[in-house]
Amino acid sequence: MCVDSKFKLSIITVVKDDPEGFERTINCLNSALHELDIQELQLIESVVVDSSYDQQLIPTLSESAPFPLQYLWVKPEGVYAAMNAGIKIARGEYVYFLNSGDELAGTDSLDVIMKSLVTNPAWAFGQVIFRSPDGTQTSTTFDYPTEKRHLFGRGKFPAHQGMVASLDLVNQLGGFDSSYEIAGDYKLALQLSTFADPIKIDQPIAIFHLGGISSSNWQESLNEFHNARVAVFTLRGAALVPEYVRWRSLYLRMWLARKIGRVNIDPN
Repeated sequence: MCVDSKFKLSIITVVKDDPEGFERTINCLNSALHELDIQELQLIESVVVDSSYDQQLIPTLSESAPFPLQYLWVKPEGVYAAMNAGIKIARGEYVYFLNSGDELAGTDSLDVIMKSLVTNPAWAFGQVIFRSPDGTQTSTTFDYPTEKRHLFGRGKFPAHQGMVASLDLVNQLGGFDSSYEIAGDYKLALQLSTFADPIKIDQPIAIFHLGGISSSNWQESLNEFHNARVAVFTLRGAALVPEYVRWRSLYLRMWLARKIGRVNIDPN
């Protein structure tokens, strides 16, 4: 752990040309921060990494945020490159990504996250609520031991909005693999699982708004998830057979779900 850090948690928010989503995220953070006591507040920092083409708009919104934050503009080279830039300047023992448009599940979510870090776990996860463009919300229960036995190949894994991880460990693992367009956070979750099992936070901690690239381009998502499992778990030879069966089975289930209009399976 970063024992010389005065912060326990760095909340990193990546934004690109999304002022509306950014304001939503900043407003929910503000509401949650107001629920913390003074000791907890002093242990949290906010980091904003901006890749917007308009280099003036987000800084202006950041300056009006009702709490202190670090701001960094980086060239638009992909979401994972921006997330890695946030990791580089984070000063907390733990990092948590709540990107532009994401929301905390409730005003008590930060308090719940902070309390989960008291025992200094390698990483922790909580459930994420998925909200569709029409406002419909769904939440699936993630059974970590069961999914681990299946190498997280059944379409369920901790989304980054539900994960908190040791900054030292994330750096040790190399951060997010920016060669992935969609599954960089998934690959990091797989890598974390090979290092240590997480502690579970027993309530939803974030809301993910569906409609982004990972939820709309599901075929590419599944392909990248498959490639990440093969890479992280070094699957070779006969071990590739059950992996191929899992991959094709999930592909078929998601194709059928969309074919009959029941979009209730999401790779995130």
